[in-house]
Amino acid sequence: MYNQHGYNEEALVIFREFRQSSNENPNEFVVASVIRACTHLGGGGIGMELHAFVLKAGLDQDVYVGTSLVDFYSKKGKIDEAKLVFDDLSIRSSVTWTTIITGYGKIGKSEVSLQLFNQMMETDVGPDRYVLSSVLSACSMLGFLEGGKQIHAYVLRRGTEMDVSVSNVLIDTYVKCGRVRTGRELFDQMVVKNVISWTTMIAGYMQNSFDKEAMKLFAEMSRLGWKIDRFACTSVLTSCGSLEAVEQGRQVHSYAIKANLASDEFVINSLIDMYSKCNALTDARRAFDVTTNHSVISCNTMIEGYSRQGNLYEALHLFHEMRLRLGPPSLLTFVSLLGLSASELALELSKQIHSTMIKSGFSLDIFGGSALIDVYSKCSFVRDARLVFAEMDEKDIVVWNAMFFGYTQQSENEDAFRLYLELQVSRQKPNEFTFVALITAAILPELRATQNRNLVIPAAFQNAVVEAAMHGS
Repeated sequence: MYNQHGYNEEALVIFREFRQSSNENPNEFVVASVIRACTHLGGGGIGMELHAFVLKAGLDQDVYVGTSLVDFYSKKGKIDEAKLVFDDLSIRSSVTWTTIITGYGKIGKSEVSLQLFNQMMETDVGPDRYVLSSVLSACSMLGFLEGGKQIHAYVLRRGTEMDVSVSNVLIDTYVKCGRVRTGRELFDQMVVKNVISWTTMIAGYMQNSFDKEAMKLFAEMSRLGWKIDRFACTSVLTSCGSLEAVEQGRQVHSYAIKANLASDEFVINSLIDMYSKCNALTDARRAFDVTTNHSVISCNTMIEGYSRQGNLYEALHLFHEMRLRLGPPSLLTFVSLLGLSASELALELSKQIHSTMIKSGFSLDIFGGSALIDVYSKCSFVRDARLVFAEMDEKDIVVWNAMFFGYTQQSENEDAFRLYLELQVSRQKPNEFTFVALITAAILPELRATQNRNLVIPAAFQNAVVEAAMHGS
């Protein structure tokens, strides 16, 4: 009873008193309730003591107790221990399966969730809406369209009305796999919708660059009287920014004020981003100044806005304020500033930013490294760019391309071709941007090495053919 009403500490106290005053062992329902109380309280030590008691009392095969232990270990981040308890159970309910499937999904092991679901389908325990939602979330995370289709077909075969939560996750799976129209068809077929249904579809449009559709659906949602939430606002503001639709963005801003969302951090950041992309920096700064409780993320968004518009003074001024008030900036802050200093060809500033990055303990990751390579190359310090490139432990094709363009910008064409030879023995594959840089180098009049021209141009042609075939053109 205590546990059911949220009195978790009291439940543990009563349980201890019971054990001290009675020779009888508590039954499985009491033990399961106490384990749930430990889960809510986050009491790791007590929970493990209870597990030991369960083994001594011979309750380890009870489905209620076992499910509670699986839930306890999953929420403590000890998924391996949860799986051991799960595997030892001879009887498992749909709740047991849901608990372990959800546990793996929450730590990002969606593929294991799918494997467990397939195992469950081989038993006589039918999946309920919670299992289906968990597995669809795993499909969505993995972009596993075929898995989502199979679960959709399973629900249709059952012949029962699809639960709204299952429909929502199914829509999310379709849109994240690029099947936006299928997601919309499912949305339109829903007899019962909730706010999450609308938000999921709006976000799906935005994520797939169907920005006009996102804005139309948001307007319809508002017209029908649905309460706008932060997720709908942030999604449609992103679409407004992408289309540079500042008037529609202002309308969404008005909705946010009416819905008491104008001080929400996520909404504020989206407003700043939208106004910046619409070249309305005054409005962006006004949205930024609404709250005095700024975070690193909100400062980054404003700095990115200034950087996008080439406003070096304001970006650096806010960067200085940010360091005084909030402490160390994030890597994204440096990447934004480096992009701005590159456009301004400000070499000394770029060197200072690079030095501050090192002092702040940031290693040369893909984003920071490619930004430094770009800025040094544009400032005609391509050898410094190459040093940054050499120091990077991890490089994706974007980093390689930044170095290729750095060489071609400075007419270091032979070095560009030598780098191409290095790329060929790396794990990365060249893309169309790689060949744009190399063909630029190959056709320059300064280049005399016909051997390198003969190496790159056929490969570039082959790449173009492959790209065209992939896109069906």
